[in-house]
Amino acid sequence: MKTMDKSSVVKNALARKVVTEKHLLERVAQSPFCLRLHATYMDENFIYILTEVAECGDLMEHMINLNIIPYINARYYTACLCLGIAHCHQAKFVHRDVKPENCLVFANGRVKLGDFGLSKELPYSVDLGDGTRSVCTLAFTMCGTPEFLAPEFIFSRGYDQRVDWWAFGCVLYEMLFAASPFVTNDLKTTFTRICDAASGKLPSNMKDDLSQTDESAASFLRGLICNKETRLAGSGNLGEITEHQYFDNFRWDQFRAETMKPPPVPPNKVLEAKPDFAGFFQNEISPFEGDNSEFAGFV
Repeated sequence: MKTMDKSSVVKNALARKVVTEKHLLERVAQSPFCLRLHATYMDENFIYILTEVAECGDLMEHMINLNIIPYINARYYTACLCLGIAHCHQAKFVHRDVKPENCLVFANGRVKLGDFGLSKELPYSVDLGDGTRSVCTLAFTMCGTPEFLAPEFIFSRGYDQRVDWWAFGCVLYEMLFAASPFVTNDLKTTFTRICDAASGKLPSNMKDDLSQTDESAASFLRGLICNKETRLAGSGNLGEITEHQYFDNFRWDQFRAETMKPPPVPPNKVLEAKPDFAGFFQNEISPFEGDNSEFAGFV
């Protein structure tokens, strides 16, 4: 259950964003690879988003415990994520925050894409103020997690769904090598390395890692962490990913039918959890004195 204080939401001008998140969750509700929305609620002071529970935490926790995800397991998780991202794009929005923390692990072994708080409908229409509207196919807001940002964010010339495939490549890289190819202690240096990679100048650590791994995986990563014009699935053709040699001998039919054996499942946190209501009940609540029309369409 995601709970948000109405007063804080309105104060930070996030009301429309919250409503948009709910609508985008509804669009992918039938996807087996995106977090499922059950219901939304609202009372005098709070709004609530009820989703399914990821019993086994997120991919980042799993990666910390294992350090490096075994190649076969990483390929299974990658299959889950690529279909989740594809379903977002088919629903006409870009996720913009694909990272291990937003890849949720379920008790059946599958990984689902979650946290749609930064997602953006794309394309979208803009009122030009003269009674007409224009359709925009690019977004321009800088958002997300620095080491997973595609170069298009940094160049500030607009971006589209292809940024999700770059981030997808970065997630796979972290699974295989237990490190980001770009992160440094200096944000400017991180951004420089990202922009250099778009022109084919890979960081030395990344070149070393790719030279020591399976060639199909190296080719796959080079096809994702690259300039947008040549990025895999950049044209909307998911087959560029699912039919890549990285997935040679991967039984997509068994995978989709859930007859393929998943990787070992992390501990079920729900079964291990102990009730703890400390801090659950708040003594001081800021009463919402605004206009509920701000949340039109939420419930």
